[in-house]
Amino acid sequence: KSNNNHWLWSNNEPINENGEEILLSSINDYYGLWIRLKTVDSLIAAELTSKEQIKLYPDNIYGYNILGVVNGVQGKTEEALSWYLKAEKVNNQDYIVLNNIAYCYEQLSNNKKAIEYYQKMELIDDDQVKEYARQKISQMNE
Repeated sequence: KSNNNHWLWSNNEPINENGEEILLSSINDYYGLWIRLKTVDSLIAAELTSKEQIKLYPDNIYGYNILGVVNGVQGKTEEALSWYLKAEKVNNQDYIVLNNIAYCYEQLSNNKKAIEYYQKMELIDDDQVKEYARQKISQMNE
């Protein structure tokens, strides 16, 4: 935050793209590693880092989504859902967040709310996302 996201490549040339987006998407590789490890230390690292990320970048969904994933892999579905719902408040058009919310509701046996979120995914301008949402709704109505 102190450098206003003016990052440099390894040869000290400025990154001319969105520095915040580059930073936050790069951090996702570390989150992925920590979450795949599923050790106490790796999940704590992911949790602490994502909470700090939310403090620095509260208008970016990545930190909220990671906290949802961290709680989800620990079987804390309601806590995961609360983080995904916060992410939705930041960006209600992100199909990954909408899908994570729907999945949590499925895990909590709240099919009505799960279908509501799959229906939101149907409104996303992406044919694959729409088809996936339709399939999930169809499965849940069987």
